[in-house]
Amino acid sequence: MSLATRYRLFWAALMAALLGLAFWKNSRSYPRKSRLWRLGKDAIDTGLVMLMVIYAPALLLACVAEDHEVVSPVNSGPRPLNAL
Repeated sequence: MSLATRYRLFWAALMAALLGLAFWKNSRSYPRKSRLWRLGKDAIDTGLVMLMVIYAPALLLACVAEDHEVVSPVNSGPRPLNAL
């Protein structure tokens, strides 16, 4: 098997895993929507993620970091009570 074939298989497996993960997440988030609607949303979500991976990886990292609280050494001090 050539290196190019392995490379294509890797990306195909990655896309399949992302589609499966998106379908599972959307099935839990939108149980009353039709399967076709969820598959369409999965394809759009996966396509947008892949475009961000290819063209704007820094933007993708910023989106992921926004969803999770990132603790930096600058802001690691105690919070005031009114900030909760």
